[in-house]
Amino acid sequence: MSGLIALLSDYSSRLMILPIITAIVIAITVLLHFLTQGKFIKYIPSLVIGFIALGIGIYAIFNFTGSSGLSFAWIGVFLGTSALVGLATGFLIDLFVSIKNDYKEIEDSNDNGSKSSKSKKAEPSKNKQINKKQRLATKNYRK
Repeated sequence: MSGLIALLSDYSSRLMILPIITAIVIAITVLLHFLTQGKFIKYIPSLVIGFIALGIGIYAIFNFTGSSGLSFAWIGVFLGTSALVGLATGFLIDLFVSIKNDYKEIEDSNDNGSKSSKSKKAEPSKNKQINKKQRLATKNYRK
């Protein structure tokens, strides 16, 4: 445990870079969502950073035992992590937008349907009739 704390204190300056890069990528993704109309455009910065991280990671694997191999591995991991967070942010934005649009469609269909449903209140519901038939069928089946 003390070895882990010593490693964290030695490399704390390098570890502080990750949240900064991640926050920048999230901000770029959100800005691109609000400034552009395309769905795919918000993913482009994260994909570019991801391909750069992949290239740096491959270079770091081949030169891992060299003097700069470990530094390139750190950079590849940081960029790859921030690219994944940026992609996840884009997916979450798309999810929230689609839920909002679906909710609006449901509200609009309920508003349009509520005007015509006043005249249908006197009629018995077909669902109740179907439920009665299902209950009778299950009672007969159980016997």
